Amino acid sequence: MHDLNYFREHLDLFAEMAKNRGATLDLDAFRTLDKERRELITATEQLKAQRNKASDEIARLPIASKQPTNASRTWMLRSGNCSLLFPTCRTPAFP
Repeated sequence: MHDLNYFREHLDLFAEMAKNRGATLDLDAFRTLDKERRELITATEQLKAQRNKASDEIARLPIASKQPTNASRTWMLRSGNCSLLFPTCRTPAFP
């Protein structure tokens, strides 16, 4: 497995090496996919932070009043855990 940071920093070198071997690299496609990948990682980390915040809010509630907060409701609905909010709700089964 190659180090993506090294590849990002030396794209011209890799393009030259490929050219010397008679191959071509689509560097624009790599840049686009790499940018999308990094954006998705950032979005995932933000969602994890929201989930953790909602979990912390629930943990701080007194035991008798452990009702879901707006943040935890949003997370539960987005994650498919609607049965925690609505006992009769069934999460759809995906193939």
